[in-house]
Amino acid sequence: MSTIINIKAIGKYTFIVFFSLGSLCFFGYLFSKEIQFAEAGFLLLLVGIIIHFIEFFLFIIISVVKPQYADDCIEALGYLAYNFLAGLVYTTLGFYAVTLH
Repeated sequence: MSTIINIKAIGKYTFIVFFSLGSLCFFGYLFSKEIQFAEAGFLLLLVGIIIHFIEFFLFIIISVVKPQYADDCIEALGYLAYNFLAGLVYTTLGFYAVTLH
């Protein structure tokens, strides 16, 4: 279903931006051992949590208020879930990498 604001695209682009930046921070630290990458990754994690929670609640509200967009909202929530899992893995591995350094 087409909307004026493409709900699926919002979830998809949020995923792409945060996954790409998270990967840059993670692999940047892993290969260079520059602590600035780890610090940037931690800041990105904090900002990402805030943005993802806002989007999560907006998608839930939209799907309740406008049930015809529920499928789009569910797909967008799937992108946020993938990002949550990637962030959890990167954060866990990042903390191990920083503490082992």
